[in-house]
Amino acid sequence: MGILIDAKVYDCRNHRRKNHRIPILNRVEIEIEKYKKKRQADEEDVSLWKSGDEKYKRKFSTRDTWQILREKHQKFDECKAIWFKNSTPKFSFLTWVAVNDRLSTGERMLSWNANVDASCIFCKTPVETVAHLFFECPFSQQIWRSLVK
Repeated sequence: MGILIDAKVYDCRNHRRKNHRIPILNRVEIEIEKYKKKRQADEEDVSLWKSGDEKYKRKFSTRDTWQILREKHQKFDECKAIWFKNSTPKFSFLTWVAVNDRLSTGERMLSWNANVDASCIFCKTPVETVAHLFFECPFSQQIWRSLVK
């Protein structure tokens, strides 16, 4: 398009509109024209950064950028839920490993070695995952049903 990568709208004031073969470049040309018409001659052309509170600021903040980009999840304190006073250490440890997705399931062992049999030993499903092992496998479903009864 003949526009420098770090150019501002003001720098495009002498830019001549061209017709491009690529539709998105034509849309960029249209947007440049719109801003050239809107902008007043005495208005300063500045870069603005979006902050976490949906406002725009002149100063860049990595904190605000991180808050905008990150996925927000509800805080869950698994330590207190798993490691409580009267818990059985063996069961707590296994639950801790499962919650943190560190069980040696078929899926995980495949990432270590491609020649491993990753199928479920109970139902022969092709790839054993944590979700399959605890909830989807017919064998584990049968166990869960008997525990609930």
